Amino acid sequence: MALREDVRRFGLIPAVLAGIFRRLEQHCGLHLWSVQTRPIYPEFEMPHAHAERFTFRRLDLEDALVAARDPALLLREGAVRTAFARGDICVGAYDGDRLVAYTWRTLSQAPVTDTVRIRLLRKSMRYGYKSLVLPPYRGMRLSHSVARFWDHNFLAMGVDHDVGYVALHNLASMRSTFREPNRKRIGYAGYIQVGDRHWSFRTRGVRDYLAIEPADRDEARGKGAYRSGSDGS
Repeated sequence: MALREDVRRFGLIPAVLAGIFRRLEQHCGLHLWSVQTRPIYPEFEMPHAHAERFTFRRLDLEDALVAARDPALLLREGAVRTAFARGDICVGAYDGDRLVAYTWRTLSQAPVTDTVRIRLLRKSMRYGYKSLVLPPYRGMRLSHSVARFWDHNFLAMGVDHDVGYVALHNLASMRSTFREPNRKRIGYAGYIQVGDRHWSFRTRGVRDYLAIEPADRDEARGKGAYRSGSDGS
């Protein structure tokens, strides 16, 4: 059924390849990614409906710890403290006093799983490793506003490009990612996981941007790791 739906939406060859990549990940522990970058834009015009209803801001540690008490937001206190100790940046949207959407950015490193992390190799890059919009707020492109409203501050810090990846079997995310006209694929990367060990690879275009490494011991024990990705829009 999933294959038939993918064929309908994306075509036969992409659907078949995605099925192969998905099976390799599920049964062989082989994770394959498309890696891309985009420039960070100096200006962002907040949609009127968002500006009228929500408050957008960068969270401080106390804000994030308060948010971690809300189980719907899928944050853990240990993960929050680890992220702030790294200097990571969390920005979000509030409806009244409640955080309803957020995204995390790192300028250094972030977990992919409990045992694997990404480390950035350029000071001018950022990487987004977790975002979420609560279910009642999805479908209004709130994640777009959360992702962009603070960008002028990144530029002031000398951070002018965003780097990210999408699993090759995730056709919907691939399509969504490359709707951005200035997003450029720089190559491919991934790793194979066997138990707690992994072996990574990066094509030439990726090697100047990021490394794939074992996670820190505390992250491997589950004290600070987030799953990468996003939830909601």
